[in-house]
Amino acid sequence: MFRWCDGLFIRGTMLLSFCIYLLVIFEVWALTYLTPIGGVTLMSAWTALLLAGVSIMKNKLA
Repeated sequence: MFRWCDGLFIRGTMLLSFCIYLLVIFEVWALTYLTPIGGVTLMSAWTALLLAGVSIMKNKLA
């Protein structure tokens, strides 16, 4: 599960941040449709990290 987290964090940060930067700098309004995808990707990364941590804790306790 940890293998997914790093890629999701990188992709989510790039989509969210760079879409906002490019929107402000170059006023490309088509990028506004990609910004929520970056936010959802970041939320997915945090969820995957949480699930990986819970899985590890369950294995330690068992």
